[in-house]
Amino acid sequence: LARDLELVKSRVEGLETGPGMPVSRSDLETVIKEVKKLNSQIEALNIRQNSLASELKQLKSGEMNFQQSTAFIDSINYSILEDIQYLKNKISELNETLKSLPAAGSAAAKVHPGRRTPEAFKEEYIKSLGYFQNKKYDKAIEKFSDLLRTNPDHELADNAQYWLAEAYYMKGDYQRALVEFEKVFTFTQKGKYDDAQLKLGYCYLKLGQKDKAKEEFERLISHYPYSEYYQKAQEMLTQLR
Repeated sequence: LARDLELVKSRVEGLETGPGMPVSRSDLETVIKEVKKLNSQIEALNIRQNSLASELKQLKSGEMNFQQSTAFIDSINYSILEDIQYLKNKISELNETLKSLPAAGSAAAKVHPGRRTPEAFKEEYIKSLGYFQNKKYDKAIEKFSDLLRTNPDHELADNAQYWLAEAYYMKGDYQRALVEFEKVFTFTQKGKYDDAQLKLGYCYLKLGQKDKAKEEFERLISHYPYSEYYQKAQEMLTQLR
């Protein structure tokens, strides 16, 4: 019985919360399962405690007399009840912790280190554009990348992605620019889709892949017939024929 109690206590203490509080779905499910197991084990311990007490009360001979047996029983009961109360308190704490944790998959559960406020993001975005306009492309790349790392869901995140790609393009790193322009289409905001589509064609041209460049310009014409770049795409196709 003592061994069972120590085992249960060690498992509960292993679920202590703190700076390393679990937040992933798998961790939450593990904690929930442990709590359920602990509850069932406490019920089993209660039954075993009652059984042991009944057996000890039947002792009328041996090294202990009845009074000694009674005192022994009381001490065991107290110890067991104390451990059970300890476990119940710990389980209560775990349940409270679970209630306070964000639901798995919720926006609150997705933590981005160094996350900026919407206002701070806009300020940094404007500064980053300034670096680009002043041809400080490495600095612009650094700043736009950081904005995307901390606030990938900001309303201007797609713009930041586009200008990050433009910075690589202006540096002459057309292969990397190609990759970054493609990422613009992963955002739900579509304001930069046609811009990125046009630049995909230019990237392939710079890389000497004219057939792929034609495909990208044709895609702009078919997918974005009202784009301000529609005529430009037609002109590029005419040149490539």
